[in-house]
Amino acid sequence: GDHRDLHSFPTRRSSDLVIMKEYYMIQSNAAKDQHLLRHIEVCDINKRERKDFKGKKKCSWKYYLFKGTQKVQVCREFFLCSLSISHSRLETLRKSLNEQGNPTPTPSHQPATTIPDTMIDVVREHIKSFPCVESHYCRSTTKRKYLDRSLSVPKMYSLYQEQMAGRMLPTVKFWKYNQIFTTEFNLGFHKPKSDLCDRCTEWEVTPDASKTDESRADHKRHTDGKKDAENLRKEDKANNDPGTLVVSFDLENVFALPRTPVSSAFYKSKLNCYNLTAVVGRTKEAFSAVWVETTSGRSGNDLASALIHLLDTIIPKYPDTKNIILWSDSCVAQNKNQIMSYAIQLYLETNTQLNTIIHRYCEPGHSNIQDVDNLHSNIERSLRHKEIHSPVSLVRLLKQVRPSGKDMYVSMLRPADFLDYKSVALANGTYDKVGFASVKEIHYSSSNMREIAVKKDRAATATTKVSVLARKVTRGGQIKPLAKPKPLPPCKQLTKKKADDIRSLVRFLTGDDKIFMENILANNVATS
Repeated sequence: GDHRDLHSFPTRRSSDLVIMKEYYMIQSNAAKDQHLLRHIEVCDINKRERKDFKGKKKCSWKYYLFKGTQKVQVCREFFLCSLSISHSRLETLRKSLNEQGNPTPTPSHQPATTIPDTMIDVVREHIKSFPCVESHYCRSTTKRKYLDRSLSVPKMYSLYQEQMAGRMLPTVKFWKYNQIFTTEFNLGFHKPKSDLCDRCTEWEVTPDASKTDESRADHKRHTDGKKDAENLRKEDKANNDPGTLVVSFDLENVFALPRTPVSSAFYKSKLNCYNLTAVVGRTKEAFSAVWVETTSGRSGNDLASALIHLLDTIIPKYPDTKNIILWSDSCVAQNKNQIMSYAIQLYLETNTQLNTIIHRYCEPGHSNIQDVDNLHSNIERSLRHKEIHSPVSLVRLLKQVRPSGKDMYVSMLRPADFLDYKSVALANGTYDKVGFASVKEIHYSSSNMREIAVKKDRAATATTKVSVLARKVTRGGQIKPLAKPKPLPPCKQLTKKKADDIRSLVRFLTGDDKIFMENILANNVATS
């Protein structure tokens, strides 16, 4: 083409952007085609006068851009660059022209087959049919629910396909099933805990502009507390004093039993089984206390009772022990409350060979009890592909787990093991002035059973003493021992629906497993 006026255009940085913007502001492809054709002139090709000319090109295009009202011819490359379009875009336009030089109307795009709403509803109902299991965590802020640890989205989709085949109904593709699961449901799969700190996660996603001096100082206190707890934990682990025993404990994720590969089991509610584990720091010996929901629950009384049972098992194996250091997470409802305090004070009073018990707590949101976390991981790996038909099988399998090459001591708790520490703590103590939520560690001493010493700052060298129990004496002037708690009242019974679900799975069990589950169903089902 004629390039005489090509360089009279302003630089690409100004003119090309205007031309490009004008083109891309057009919405429809048909209108864009008309816009291009206004800048293109179709001309007959000047064929060479040769009899053997066999070229396929029947016409040529000339390209123009407007400089004001002046129409200036440009080369094709300049034209393409100015509009930021490709050669293929022009070729597509060329192929769409009819004999009159006008674009052939493109048939409107037909959307892919729409999935009927009824099929989507079936997927939703299928996902809802899986019962949620109880979460390990005592937080009430999270709305996330958990499915059985043996499930996954591909496994659920496979079960969905089986169910639809049995009902002779069509199925959606996996991508659609997964999309519904991830976008419409707040569900997770119940695996060994690997939780993120709420406060740290919130801090990371908060824009810097929204962070105030006060919030920065609060976050620094939180991270410093985490580091202080880590350092203190390392000091305790390095303590080789035979008179001091460091014990870490934590509640494992809930086991929903029976765990069986029968496909119908995935849709059934199951019996919840709890496992409080403890690890002795010096020897790495592991201890486990197992109970089921019909025996007791996971309240403060339950955790305190299970811990005392574990200590009763541990201490006789370490007869030189004079001082105990306990480590646990900071869950107030389970570990950091008047119930746990009273249980420890009573245990200290009963076991006269002990001088002190110190209960230290991890920084909220962060676990410094790796010994127990590792034990839980070992248990999960060992049991991942095992069928567990009842708590009897669970205890048997737990005894086969050998963390650090040592046998694990496992016991099944009975209703008589669970005591009502809360009632005696409320009747005899004044624990409300302790402020448990902000406590970092609590010191108990046999020299003064009526008070506890607390630390709310790990960096502090001194503790603050708090009198929590009134001094009571007999007529003879003797100090009265602490009141003994009574056994907890019978636990909440299974609902009829849950019992029916478990009963439908018992027929697949044999031996001791079947006998145990039948006894549960015979004595622990609500009548209404």
